[in-house]
Amino acid sequence: MFQGLSPSEQVFNAQAGLVQHGPWLLSTGFINWSTRGSSPQPFLEAGYYTTENKWMAGPIRVHDQTQLLLGWAHDFNETWRFQLDYQSGSANYFTVGFTCNVTARLQFNPALYISNGSHTTAGYIVFTYTWPVWTP
Repeated sequence: MFQGLSPSEQVFNAQAGLVQHGPWLLSTGFINWSTRGSSPQPFLEAGYYTTENKWMAGPIRVHDQTQLLLGWAHDFNETWRFQLDYQSGSANYFTVGFTCNVTARLQFNPALYISNGSHTTAGYIVFTYTWPVWTP
């Protein structure tokens, strides 16, 4: 769940791992289900994960249109990962960026978005801190 502040909005996402038998994975779920009226966007994503390289592909359903998801990541070590992501559709983006795991719980992820339609660019950075809530 994501809580937006201005405007006030909650966005819900869910994912289920159907196959997690290395190096293969298959996941399904939905993203972007908003309290401001947007419908959930269901997806199915397959992946092939090796120690250093991770490949992902699958369809996502957005506003009665099926779009393509593609991704590739390369882990240089436990700290640094380089990533490329793409979602088809003129309103979507190709992304290039990296992730730095500062500690086991703190990471930052700067990236550059390149619009599929107008080819304009925008940068962003996300900082993530993970608090364990439940340990089996």
